[in-house]
Amino acid sequence: MEFVGVTSPNLIYIGIKSRADFDKIDRPCTDHGLNQNGHLLSKHVEGDGIYIVFQYWLKSETFAAMCARIDAERATLHKPQVPA
Repeated sequence: MEFVGVTSPNLIYIGIKSRADFDKIDRPCTDHGLNQNGHLLSKHVEGDGIYIVFQYWLKSETFAAMCARIDAERATLHKPQVPA
């Protein structure tokens, strides 16, 4: 999946679809391992106060699983608080 996400003026995420293209980026690779969201590799570049993170997902969460996770997170956020 290819994407660009600007989360703040200083932080940009770029998703790389091709592993071959990801491997062309001349930066050290960090393997974030496998978790409920998939298996992520990343590389980053810093300069002039800008932090760019390149991501390649070896295995990514399915769309259905992502929707279920988001729904579950929303349910816990909107759950009424019961006094103890």
